[in-house]
Amino acid sequence: MEIANQPAVHALVRPAQHTDAKVIQRLLTHEFYTHTHVDWYNPLDWLGTPSFMVYEADGEVTACLAITADPAPAAWVRLATLTYSAHPLARLESLLYGAIPHLQAQGVNQILWMSNKRWPDRWLPSLGFERINWLEAYTKEGLAIPPHTPAEVQIRPVLPEDFTVLAQLEARTFEALWRHSARSLHRGWHKALSFDVAWQHGRVVGFQHSVAGPENGAHLARITIDPAVRLFPGKTVAEDVEPEYITLSSDDSTAWVTLQEANAVAVLDTQAMTITAVLPLGTIDHSQPGSGLDASDRDNDTVNIANWPVHGMFMPDAIASYEMNGTTYLVTANEGDDRGEDERIKD
Repeated sequence: MEIANQPAVHALVRPAQHTDAKVIQRLLTHEFYTHTHVDWYNPLDWLGTPSFMVYEADGEVTACLAITADPAPAAWVRLATLTYSAHPLARLESLLYGAIPHLQAQGVNQILWMSNKRWPDRWLPSLGFERINWLEAYTKEGLAIPPHTPAEVQIRPVLPEDFTVLAQLEARTFEALWRHSARSLHRGWHKALSFDVAWQHGRVVGFQHSVAGPENGAHLARITIDPAVRLFPGKTVAEDVEPEYITLSSDDSTAWVTLQEANAVAVLDTQAMTITAVLPLGTIDHSQPGSGLDASDRDNDTVNIANWPVHGMFMPDAIASYEMNGTTYLVTANEGDDRGEDERIKD
């Protein structure tokens, strides 16, 4: 749901206090109307958070709602529980509208509710929520794994100092509602069956986090891959990146090689003949001024550069370099390419 122009808060709604813990735990244990989506936290970890609200009638807490942003600008309903009554929607509305000012103060502009139980579904549209995603679960039988990781990529256990970098990787990879903060990932580490990062040319390019599942199974809770470098199956990294052109520094000690299919530029130490880094180029937002493109090849060769609400990859082909005031600049011709998976988008 979007946050804007919500009704005034109900007088019986207030922020939850630590003294409410026992009654909230009782509601969670005994009531039918109960929802939890806590990730790696415990339900009561958010007590004291301004957007954790309780509904109190005649001195008795009969409902609560906890909404948290970790990180903003998206926030999830982490906890909801209420006693059975004739007016559940009214209480949910009061709790929600009580939480919204606190969320707005944190920069939140979107609230999400993961409907892992069916009881809220009848009321969510009335609360301003709309369905935007379906979640699918996949099961892998057996322990067979793909061929060994290419030598260019190293897999190692996560370290405490990695979490800030992993949170930055999350921000580059996912839209706001699916991101985890460094704090959240650190919490997940303590409950992990395994938590590993992929390391390539001196930088983290991905990670996976798994937790124990039922019947001696495991649940792949998180897998995040840097979107700036794309690779394809069936080839080693050395084969897949498709080096195109090369340019040298003014003293010939460094070379830069365009990796068109990987949407990156490799840095080569010409003395040691060693790749020292792979620099991902990321994507370009074609909706921004100065970043337009001709989106059609079926308009009679008409050149129509315009802004469109899409992102594209640079995919560099030719490359040159020059030096000015002691700084080396790279210039690339960004050709774009495909491997036969192109599909026409209908008008």
